[in-house]
Amino acid sequence: MKCLRDAAALLLCAILTSCSAQPPQVVTTEETTDSVTEPVTEPTPADLKIGENGESRYVILYSESETYGRTTAFRFYRQLRERLKLNLDLVSDKDSPTPAADACEIVIGRADRDECSAIRKTLSEGQFAIAVRGNSLYLIGKDEEGTSNAVDWFLEHCIGTKTGELKVPGDLDFHSGEDMT
Repeated sequence: MKCLRDAAALLLCAILTSCSAQPPQVVTTEETTDSVTEPVTEPTPADLKIGENGESRYVILYSESETYGRTTAFRFYRQLRERLKLNLDLVSDKDSPTPAADACEIVIGRADRDECSAIRKTLSEGQFAIAVRGNSLYLIGKDEEGTSNAVDWFLEHCIGTKTGELKVPGDLDFHSGEDMT
């Protein structure tokens, strides 16, 4: 009898503890999908094709007012011609004062371009930057040493060995003192 009473008490406890003041939850078998928002990323800009099959629509632009910019631009021109067989025109900012919206320029030194001034403001003495803005490539130094180092760094790290070919990543934005990965 005692066993029956204990079993009844256990059953009553189990029933009472399973009851709550909240209504029972309804379980459905339908699947629900939560919309997950993926982060929006900007597409990577296309590579600049500075030279392809020995041809180029680019010009090398230098500052008419600085001797070292002209000298460095000529050295850059000569290296592209000798190493890659690319023949680009050398143009001073005096001869090309206002670029077209789709201008294809390799700008060396302190040429008269708004981007040159903006980039130079971020540099300290002796530093340089190599950056793509739109269709143009900028090899900019804070001073003569920086401009020369920008050209040397670019020639060492960015040009390949394929004759007539030169491509630059469209998102290139390198400042000396940073690690290039």
